[in-house]
Amino acid sequence: MKISVIGATGKVGRAMALSLVLSEGMMPLDVSLYARNTQRVKGLEMELQSVPARNPNLNFATAEGIEETLEGADMVVMMAAAWPDAEEQAHFAKMDPSGRLAQVGPNVATVRALAEDMKEHAPNAKMLMVTNQSDILSEIARGTLNPESVIGFGGLLDTLRLRHAMRAEYNGSEAFPDEDAMMVGYHNGMMRPLYSTLSQRMQEKDHLLQSVWDKARIRGKVISDYNTNTNYPEINSGASIDSGYAVAATILAFSGNGEGIEAPYNIALDKRTAEQYGVRKDIGLSVPVRISHGSIGSTATRYAVNEDEQSHFANAQNDIRDTLGQLKL
Repeated sequence: MKISVIGATGKVGRAMALSLVLSEGMMPLDVSLYARNTQRVKGLEMELQSVPARNPNLNFATAEGIEETLEGADMVVMMAAAWPDAEEQAHFAKMDPSGRLAQVGPNVATVRALAEDMKEHAPNAKMLMVTNQSDILSEIARGTLNPESVIGFGGLLDTLRLRHAMRAEYNGSEAFPDEDAMMVGYHNGMMRPLYSTLSQRMQEKDHLLQSVWDKARIRGKVISDYNTNTNYPEINSGASIDSGYAVAATILAFSGNGEGIEAPYNIALDKRTAEQYGVRKDIGLSVPVRISHGSIGSTATRYAVNEDEQSHFANAQNDIRDTLGQLKL
């Protein structure tokens, strides 16, 4: 299986690549690394070759151009990103304090160009959208590609952060019953735990649930603030290690290296899922998805959704729709 990584030399790309090297597996996995600066890509490839891979069939290769990296790809991971200037950051901060929306404007043209290239050189490939804001940019890509072939990444990352906050409440002294807890919705302040995936203990303690929810929701911003380079404080440094791990986990599941993964991803909603979540089909949201051995399928309808959650999801979808309108996208 071939995975094409666009923007491979960034922090998330490097963390992803190392996670792949350190992961168990036996299925053949060819990872094509691409970035505009091919010299940096070659340096990354050489570093990775120096680390003994646990999967003997894992292979990294530098692509010299976009056609080379896309040709024959089964999945294209989009993580390239241009940074907004200070004026753009200030403008978007009013709409989204997390800082994710600020990256949309500078990257719309890149996403559209990549989608056009995929239509020509990798028409059957799936796209995993990692670049922020992943929900908005997933919608941009769906305007060119088959909507069902595009999945947004943020729900998995928020889910990992939710489970971390929950584990901290158990202090490691007892069994952790919330391994299946999921954060769903819109990858900004409007992500929320899906109630039916929570343990009975978490369901019964509203104050505890609200506490871990709040911690998960702001964790990315807290990490970004701690990671700020004081020499370049205007750059939103973001998280990289947990993000890279989550991308690698998705790739491993898709390539058949492991048992697969069930977690929230932003997908194009089918009629049944949209009805259950109380929303329309026109805008994707992060809902439970199963990824395994080259397949990506919604499992969202396996989980009960209450009226309060339906209202929340409808508001989240309206927020995405309004943002697309404000950005004239």
